[in-house]
Amino acid sequence: MGNVLMGKLSKLHFLRKKLGLTQRDFGKKLGIAQGYISDIESGRKIPSDTVWILLGFLIREWEGTNQIQSGSKALIENKEEREEGIMYRDKYLDLLEKYILLQEEIKSIQEELKKATLPKVKL
Repeated sequence: MGNVLMGKLSKLHFLRKKLGLTQRDFGKKLGIAQGYISDIESGRKIPSDTVWILLGFLIREWEGTNQIQSGSKALIENKEEREEGIMYRDKYLDLLEKYILLQEEIKSIQEELKKATLPKVKL
């Protein structure tokens, strides 16, 4: 695995530890299994684009919380940004779920079409 990717994976591990989360709790926050987190951190699996997007939302949420805890002057602005990030994450997850359902429906329709027999047309 390339050094750039390994650097990103170690940042994932660092972020999880910085948040004080176990792999299981971290996975729950991201909506993925603990085993997948373990596989990513150990380099056995490469995170999907979806995982990177969810991590981006989590990092943004964490940064906003961290600034609030440190007494940042932009308390209200950061809270709004964090809430906006959460809102976009929730919208993204809803759209992702709809996309998956549509893909399953398309596959089902394609299978039905394969089974269907077309009537023979006489010319």
